[in-house]
Amino acid sequence: MRSSISFSLFLLVACQPGHLSTTAGDFGVVFSESPDCIEIDVSRVGLEAPFTVDIFLHAGDAPEYALYPMVVWPGAFALFEDRNGYLIFGPSSDTSPGSGASTPTQILDGGYHHVAGVFTEDGQATLYLDGSRMVYAPTALLEDPGDVVYLGCWPGMDDAVFQGTLGEIRIQSTQHYDGDFAPTWEKYEYTDTTVALWHLDEGRGTAILDEGGLADGDLTSGEWVPFPLPGYDPDEGPSDTGE
Repeated sequence: MRSSISFSLFLLVACQPGHLSTTAGDFGVVFSESPDCIEIDVSRVGLEAPFTVDIFLHAGDAPEYALYPMVVWPGAFALFEDRNGYLIFGPSSDTSPGSGASTPTQILDGGYHHVAGVFTEDGQATLYLDGSRMVYAPTALLEDPGDVVYLGCWPGMDDAVFQGTLGEIRIQSTQHYDGDFAPTWEKYEYTDTTVALWHLDEGRGTAILDEGGLADGDLTSGEWVPFPLPGYDPDEGPSDTGE
């Protein structure tokens, strides 16, 4: 009861005119149908190998025969679940499982997940789910990175909208993982290896802010919803927010 009252009071304060929420994880963006999308201007940042992309999310639980994109950087990489239930980290120009690191593992199971993709200098892509290394494969990424990153959507692809909530997304210029690990479920900090960091915690409006200020974007459609980060423990269930 106490946490419900606290959250209601927080919403009242955070949504006052003239105030931008800075809750660092209490919110995320839920996607369900076209045109739900976040478009990020990355014209001021570069991407090269090695790099790592991290995502905290809450998945939907009713997958159909569709593409479910999490992060798509046209010309660079795509991280998504395909129409046959494969989780894939591969090129944006080819959605087939054989084109990247892929595993026949659905994330649209109604649960909270951490998904990560790592690309090394020698051209190997590795896919992690909840800290477990699922698969790795030689992959052709970074073909011709464009100036826009899409979160939760994939313009130009039919039926390509994520089903669920994205809560925190980070891209780093390092090979951050090299084996199994335990996701922290805490807000990421901006460091000298951070390419972009979207907390998705604004909680209102359409501005999507990059912690570094170089890759801001717009929420073209979608809804702000509570997201239990920081402090969420997947083993304790979604009601445990670390309070």
